[in-house]
Amino acid sequence: MAGFTIIEIWITLVVALTLMTVALPLFGAAMDNHRLNGAVRRVISDTRLARSKAVSTRWRYRIFAYGDTSATRPNQYRIEGTSTAAFPAPTTDGPLATGTQEASRWIDLPAEYTGVRINPGGAATFDIAFDEAGNVTSPLTSITIQRGTGDSRTVQPYRPGYVKCTNC
Repeated sequence: MAGFTIIEIWITLVVALTLMTVALPLFGAAMDNHRLNGAVRRVISDTRLARSKAVSTRWRYRIFAYGDTSATRPNQYRIEGTSTAAFPAPTTDGPLATGTQEASRWIDLPAEYTGVRINPGGAATFDIAFDEAGNVTSPLTSITIQRGTGDSRTVQPYRPGYVKCTNC
């Protein structure tokens, strides 16, 4: 008679459940790490976009962000540009486009990458600014992106105008 005995089925189930018990926490950690790295790539990409726009339009551009301690827009940032001395007021919602100012929509990082925070416990607002030639003009402020479990990555601008992740 062909088939499996009840003992063979039970042993197979015990082995499968043991493997799943070990694999599921590893899968969750891998997903958290994937979200953190995705958020870092997004911030780096948008910072490079701001620099590229500064060079191509001959305007000044910046990434303006609210850290997680901000009561206004915690963990959000946007790209802003100006051909004059003043950037758009942070209170204006984007997108905004006038003859002298531009602002993208606000990017809510935790909404796109669950559990991710910008500059946890740091400054409420900060920016990375570029002049018309694409050079960094703001102090070399780094952006820390952290996931809830404590792992973090640092996006660092360098002169003349490039940006990279220093601990990825």
